[in-house]
Amino acid sequence: LPAAMIDTLLDAQFRSQSATYRDMFPDAIYSIIAFNGEEIGRFIEQDETEVVYFVDFLLAPQHQAKGFGPAITWALMQEWAARGRGTRVEVMINNAPCLKMCHRLGFTQSEPDERGYVELRWYPPQLAPKPAN
Repeated sequence: LPAAMIDTLLDAQFRSQSATYRDMFPDAIYSIIAFNGEEIGRFIEQDETEVVYFVDFLLAPQHQAKGFGPAITWALMQEWAARGRGTRVEVMINNAPCLKMCHRLGFTQSEPDERGYVELRWYPPQLAPKPAN
């Protein structure tokens, strides 16, 4: 496809996704990630009282695999932990880079659901659920 058509399709997809997120998560926090004065990504968080759901996290391709993702995610995990919240994410089971990052950050993983997603949760030590006896 011509570059202009690809840009148009990507823009339409982004607007559609953003509208869906705003409808599904009307109280979400939308943050722009900037580095050296350049916007390089976004992070969307929804406070669900017990935990904060990390709805979406996006970094521009040229800024991926450089440590930004884990650093930003860990900082937000710590920020919410200080407010008495754990965090959770849902990740497609075939998204190996994201799953690897989440495991390194200490998230625990559920079994895949019928959509092919796993839920990963992290709690600071003082908030970790007690194991069932």
